[in-house]
Amino acid sequence: MKLYPYKHKERYLKWEEKTQSGIPEISEFNSSPIKNYLSDMERGIMRKAQKLKN
Repeated sequence: MKLYPYKHKERYLKWEEKTQSGIPEISEFNSSPIKNYLSDMERGIMRKAQKLKN
């Protein structure tokens, strides 16, 4: 049985529930891209800030 003493997943999920309407310490303008980035990372989507020109 694997022990997980730090409970990072549980802490993240609890934080995610509390911040559904926005992150309280920052403005909604800044909160929205952060929440979008985190949801993309959960789903495994990798987005780049700029498109690469070939």
